[in-house]
Amino acid sequence: MGAVLLGAALVNQPANPYMQPLMLADDIDSEGEQINMSEVEDLQIQLSDVKTQLHMARQESETKSKEAEATSKKITELEAEIKALREERERAEKAKNEAEVKAFCDKWEAKIPPAVIEAVKPLLLSDSSKIIKLGDNEDITSLKFFDELFAKFPEFATKQFSDTDTQTVELSDIDKARERAKAIAGTLK
Repeated sequence: MGAVLLGAALVNQPANPYMQPLMLADDIDSEGEQINMSEVEDLQIQLSDVKTQLHMARQESETKSKEAEATSKKITELEAEIKALREERERAEKAKNEAEVKAFCDKWEAKIPPAVIEAVKPLLLSDSSKIIKLGDNEDITSLKFFDELFAKFPEFATKQFSDTDTQTVELSDIDKARERAKAIAGTLK
């Protein structure tokens, strides 16, 4: 018989002579060999193990994700706290600097003309701990520098002038200014 008639006759011999005979069973693979059921069970066990490991990995990932969020939140809170502490420290340093400059100005108020003190005050308020290099090996703070500089100034009389200190004759404003200028010039050396 021909190959076509054999295929149509539904016999266990395929129409293609190079094809293996058909076998109908659950334990046969694509090549027609019988499958060992213990191998299938082993594969199913391995599959269930992999599924369990995958589930555990997902849970672990979720846990780590939650921990990372909590850590991130805590870091943000700590950064805000650090920022607040820095601002507070800067305010405290500024208040301390202002107190030091005020004490410095009060100390020299009697000896140094007020215009000089007012000219130096903004420099000292900017940063009184600023280092001034005097030489290769000598550094000094700006407060100490001005303290030593003012110590070398001649004494300035801060005597308050009034009309009773000058002549009793009524002077014009220009004459009063000249008299005061002479009195101030007399105190300077």
